[in-house]
Amino acid sequence: MNTRKILSVIIPTYNMECYLEHTLSSLLVDKHLDRLEVIVVNDGSTDDSLAIARRFHDRYPDVFVVIDKPNGHYGSCVNAGLKVAVGKYVKVLDADDSFDTNNLSSMLDLLNTLEVDLLITQFVTISPEGERGTPRNLHLPANRILDIKDVYQTMGRKGTWMHELTYRRSIFNEIDYQQSEGILYSDIQWGMVPMCRVRKLYYLDKTVYLYLMGRTGQSMETKIHKQHLADEYHVLFEVVKAYGQVDFCCAQTRKLLYNKLYKRLGWSYRECMITYDDRHAKPLLEFDNNLRNANPELYGRLNRKLLSVPFIPVPFIKLWRDNPDGWLLRMALSVYKMLHH
Repeated sequence: MNTRKILSVIIPTYNMECYLEHTLSSLLVDKHLDRLEVIVVNDGSTDDSLAIARRFHDRYPDVFVVIDKPNGHYGSCVNAGLKVAVGKYVKVLDADDSFDTNNLSSMLDLLNTLEVDLLITQFVTISPEGERGTPRNLHLPANRILDIKDVYQTMGRKGTWMHELTYRRSIFNEIDYQQSEGILYSDIQWGMVPMCRVRKLYYLDKTVYLYLMGRTGQSMETKIHKQHLADEYHVLFEVVKAYGQVDFCCAQTRKLLYNKLYKRLGWSYRECMITYDDRHAKPLLEFDNNLRNANPELYGRLNRKLLSVPFIPVPFIKLWRDNPDGWLLRMALSVYKMLHH
């Protein structure tokens, strides 16, 4: 039966007993359930997460796979899941999020006949009270196979979130993919590095991923993010290194990943300086120095990154590099914070 699996869903799980039942139930499609593989990777949970996952395995042994391992953080769960996954395509689902079951069924219908490197679907945010946000408009032609050469500029402008991405699983073997372990924010790699092998893609304009926002303890919560800035910059540098090492399928894919990385770095520098009001953060200083040595071209381009267009067209990263305490930089950051916070 394993040879018939069309989609593997990897669910990294750590102490998610309050959410996991709902998450796993959202995968129980009426049609094509036998074509689905759900890999729950228990990352050393100390609550009932493992017991919940095993109950689903007992009820649906041909669908749910349970891996129980010591705590190694998010990336170790993805790596463990990839080692056993057999589906033609693979997607990651966080254990506190869920899928729209009906749209997942439509997605499986499509994947049964699709031959692409990447499927893009929509996601929406969900509040703790269950209120849905609005899906992003990616401005991509929907419901047909696309060539990266025709859409890489649009994808570079809009960006893509990991919640939107379903990759051809063989990509990960082709690039010997290994996600960073033992730290937070390695999902940044998932959203960028496998993109290097994407030539053909498909945009299905249906909302599949339901992203829970506002839960206490989420890794993007400001307090937690600030405590783990070093993790983020470690992961970003791994992406920088991968950009210089991986074999790209075409020049347009290289440009797409370059632009995604450029935008993500600009956001990260700005976040550190504004949200955390720390222009002397050691992780940022170390990353910036490493970037200068590893990719001088990208390092130089960031000198032209403007704080906000058109309202604050100030090259804030260059100003920061010249003098992190300069008056123009401090004034620009203050104005930005006043306008956006």
